[in-house]
Amino acid sequence: MDQLDKYRNEIDSLDEELIKLLDKRFQISMHIKEYKDDNNMAIKDEKRETYIKEKILSYRGSQQVIEQILEVYNTILKASKLLQK
Repeated sequence: MDQLDKYRNEIDSLDEELIKLLDKRFQISMHIKEYKDDNNMAIKDEKRETYIKEKILSYRGSQQVIEQILEVYNTILKASKLLQK
């Protein structure tokens, strides 16, 4: 097995973990929807979204990677809101 295959295997393993974590996150988002419905709350919470984005921006890594993580989280937040409709 060459180095490229090793990297790809590592990514495959991480992808499996990510899928499980995203599933768990989205399940919790649906529980949040129930809570918000029961308490007559809006789906969108600007304060919470700002908090999440600020956490990402405070991460100590390359700016290029942080920007991509932020893009991924924008998609995750969008998907979470769609599940809460």
